[in-house]
Amino acid sequence: MNFKTIIEQNDETLAFLRTRDYSKAAVASSTALKCLRSLQEQCAGASKGCCNELYSSTCSDGLDQCMLLSKVEDESSFEANDEFIYKHGISLHSEVIGAEIITSVLLFNTALAHHMLAIEQQQHQALLKAKRLYELAYSAYEMDHNILFQFAVINNIVVIDRKLGNEVMPNECLAHLISLFMVFVDQGCNMHLRHVQGFLVNLPWAIDAAVAA
Repeated sequence: MNFKTIIEQNDETLAFLRTRDYSKAAVASSTALKCLRSLQEQCAGASKGCCNELYSSTCSDGLDQCMLLSKVEDESSFEANDEFIYKHGISLHSEVIGAEIITSVLLFNTALAHHMLAIEQQQHQALLKAKRLYELAYSAYEMDHNILFQFAVINNIVVIDRKLGNEVMPNECLAHLISLFMVFVDQGCNMHLRHVQGFLVNLPWAIDAAVAA
C-alpha cells in the first residue's frame, strides 16, 4: 500500500462523481479511506522516513490548494429547486500532501458521494451520514487558512440541514458563508469565486431569515 494507490482510488471516486454514478462513488471513496487507514497502520510501526509521503510537511492552505488544482467542469452546481451545492470532488496532488490533508479530502469526497446519493434516492439517513462525514472532514485539519474548503463544507451542511428541516443553524451559517464570499470578492480571488459563485442563488435564504428576524 502506498500514496499512489490512494491517489488512484480517489481519482476513481472523482470519475464516478463526474458521471453521477453516486453509488459507485460512495463505494470507491470508502475504499480510498480504507487504503489510507491501511497505510497509516503500516507507518505506525515504521520510522517516518519510511512514510515520507504521508508525513511530509505541507503549507497551511493545503486543502484550498488541492481544490484549486482540481478539475472544475462548470462554475456552479444547482439542484432542481435552485439551491447551490458544492459538487466538485477534490483531487489529491503529490505536491500538496500530508496525513491531515489526505484525510480531509477523502472524507469530503465520501461525504459528497453520500450527499448526492441521498438526494437521488431521497434517503434521510444517508443525509445524516453525509453531514457527519462533512463535519469529520472539517475537524481533521486546521481551517484558518483554508477558506474555500470551509465554504464548501459549511455550504453543503447548510443545504442538508435545510432539507432535514433544521432552520436555526443554517441561518447562522449562511451569515458566515456570506462573510467568506465577501473575502473572495474583496481580495479579488477569481479562482476561488469560480468555484463558489453559484452560491449567490442561496442568498434569498439569508435575506428571508433576516426579514423574519
